[in-house]
Amino acid sequence: MSDKSADTPEHSAVRSSGALAPQRLPFDMATITLHWITLLLVLAMVGTGLLYGPMEKRPWAPSLLWVHRSLGVTVWMVTVVRLSWRLKGARFPEFPTSMTRLHRFAVRSSECGLYVILLTQPITGLAQTVSHGAPFELLAWTVPSLVSKHFGYVVLFYAVHKLGAWALIGLVSLHASAALFHHFIRRDDVLETMAPILRRKRELDPAAPGIDVRSAILYAAKPLDPGSHPRSDGRP
Repeated sequence: MSDKSADTPEHSAVRSSGALAPQRLPFDMATITLHWITLLLVLAMVGTGLLYGPMEKRPWAPSLLWVHRSLGVTVWMVTVVRLSWRLKGARFPEFPTSMTRLHRFAVRSSECGLYVILLTQPITGLAQTVSHGAPFELLAWTVPSLVSKHFGYVVLFYAVHKLGAWALIGLVSLHASAALFHHFIRRDDVLETMAPILRRKRELDPAAPGIDVRSAILYAAKPLDPGSHPRSDGRP
């Protein structure tokens, strides 16, 4: 696809007339599934984290912290699986031709930032817990005390973990807002490539054959053929 920073007259005409922009093929089903699983886990993890502060003195606060901690480790494992799949042949649609180079750079940067936070946030949280020098519950296990309590490390990892939490909230909010903006304002298929069920009828893109909702879902579920789908770095 063209990497021109300026929109073509055809794309400008599409937006000005309120018509739908040409459609692209969706992500593969594994990528789509892992994306939405990650979103649900992150929402639950952030929710339990924000709830724990005001409820720290309640009797059930330790159980809430166990849920939060276990969700964090689960998010970490799912993120590792996502990155492994990404490197081994996940299928990505091309960027929309209307996206400028600066916009594409911003998308790549925010995505890298999300991966970094999803991998480091559970680690800083566990480091804070371990620094207390006491046994703790994680998933289905009780982890014994690993080190003696170090108040300085507790404060340090708490600060880093809190900063990472707000950075994660900010990036996720930005990511979701951008997806909704593309879907409802620009009326392109950025969100639809990650949620084929939302796909609307639109013109065919000569560079990316158009398909209807049912075909999009079937295509996304189709096993990957590395030889027939060259890799691209387009994002939702």
